Amino acid sequence: MGVYMNTKKVIVNLITALRGVGALLLIPIFFNFGPAVMGLSFLGFIATDFIDGFLARKFNCSTFFGAILDGMVDKIFTLVSLGLLLTITPNMIYPLLLELGILGVGFYSASKGNSAKSSLMGKLKVWIIALCVGGCFLLSDYHTLENVLSFIKLPILDINDINKSIKFLTDLAIGAEVATLGSYIARDIKETNDKVRDNELKDNRKTLRDRLLKEKELLQSIKDNKVSKDDIKDRLFDTEFYQEHKDDSMRLILKKGHYGEN
Repeated sequence: MGVYMNTKKVIVNLITALRGVGALLLIPIFFNFGPAVMGLSFLGFIATDFIDGFLARKFNCSTFFGAILDGMVDKIFTLVSLGLLLTITPNMIYPLLLELGILGVGFYSASKGNSAKSSLMGKLKVWIIALCVGGCFLLSDYHTLENVLSFIKLPILDINDINKSIKFLTDLAIGAEVATLGSYIARDIKETNDKVRDNELKDNRKTLRDRLLKEKELLQSIKDNKVSKDDIKDRLFDTEFYQEHKDDSMRLILKKGHYGEN
């Protein structure tokens, strides 16, 4: 059973690693075969993000190593793809910088002991970016796109429509990156404030506990030093005690160790 489970983990992690290799292969694919082939390759490799996650849940073999590897590969894949898109649409510099910002916030949060896991918005952002990046690559290869549309008997897009579509996808990518960055910053602030509040509560509890302990010790001290009614009566009517302590405070009457016991 253990060997079978380990085999499942290896398979899932290999699929994740394949996406990392694919991210590096995108570079020669883009420069040797053009944006269209690059776009199709990108969509093919990004599909492994769904496959490895599905298999990990199906086989119940999710691990911290797998989660860390998946996050690292996603970041590499996104950064490489956005970097290549800069050669087509310079406005992709904004999603690229925002992605680096998200990476920086993740490291900063982790350094403080806060969560660095992908949020729901972060996971949604991966697929939005995949759609935008893949679409931009496919649309930018006008001649290949024209031949494909002609082959499947669809209307050929005007170059202006293509440019508008690329701009729309770029703006969508920027919006997804901004929303994700904002969600991570908000989560980090919340977790930091929660920690401060928890520490303050712990300090307040400790202060209260110390105060109660001191009060308990004081009450115990008063109890230990309190004399009985009979002892007080003896002291009040004892001449010898009066002669010895007539210049002292009357509080001595209520204290032990001054009369009849040492």
